[in-house]
Amino acid sequence: MLVEKGREVEIVYTIKDADGNIVGDTDNQTLVFTQGDGTAFPAIEKNVLGMAYKAKTSFKMLPGEAYGEYYDELVLEIPRSKFKNLDENTTDDIIWTSATGEKVRLYIKEIKEDIIIADANHPLSGKELYCELQITSITDPKPELEIEEAPKPQQEVPATSPSTNQDN
Repeated sequence: MLVEKGREVEIVYTIKDADGNIVGDTDNQTLVFTQGDGTAFPAIEKNVLGMAYKAKTSFKMLPGEAYGEYYDELVLEIPRSKFKNLDENTTDDIIWTSATGEKVRLYIKEIKEDIIIADANHPLSGKELYCELQITSITDPKPELEIEEAPKPQQEVPATSPSTNQDN
């Protein structure tokens, strides 16, 4: 069986940066996705198409095929007063609620006295990455449950008596 659109695919993978450092892997688990539904990186979907069970491949992933391009406008200077209880040594990512109520993952780049410089880009955006993967399972799509439409109750038509026209 080969990977085709609509089939469920399981893979194990390792993603490395240009220096060969591992930046992502399945950690002895599998990634399961439906080929063509957009849940896997475009580079992965493109490269597994037509592969067989247990096949291995390696390929380069361009930024637009993985974590996306890097956008300078997503580096934000936010007044420090907008953050409560922020540790001076935070270098991690945080979830921040914007003025519009949207939750955004920010990566703290620098903490200054009055502002915080945060990056809404993913740390791997804008980078060429290298992926090694192996297909561990391919299955046909599960049939969707067909829900039969319940029969509609028939509306009773009120009985009408024929009109009688009595001429006197």
